[in-house]
Amino acid sequence: MSPTLHAYTSIILVWWSVSPLSYLFATVWFFIWLRQHGISLIFGLTGTPGYMEYRYWVWCARHGVTPSRTLWLRMRLLLLVNVLLSCIFAFPILSHQFHD
Repeated sequence: MSPTLHAYTSIILVWWSVSPLSYLFATVWFFIWLRQHGISLIFGLTGTPGYMEYRYWVWCARHGVTPSRTLWLRMRLLLLVNVLLSCIFAFPILSHQFHD
């Protein structure tokens, strides 16, 4: 007989599974936006947190543009923190589930 999950456990596991997807979608959107504006990127580094933001700030400085995407940059930071927090909360649940 398999143990049942509590409601809070299910909520945390759903949060843990959805939070990386939200960060991934924001990353893909930002990547597409940067490429449409002619910002060159090294594809292998686009998954590194902070790389695309750095390239955006460099592009703004070179072109004398005021960074207008700071709201999106803040949102990406919050989504990254969300992923880390979901992992911290889900780790004890997952380790307990596989330990038994």
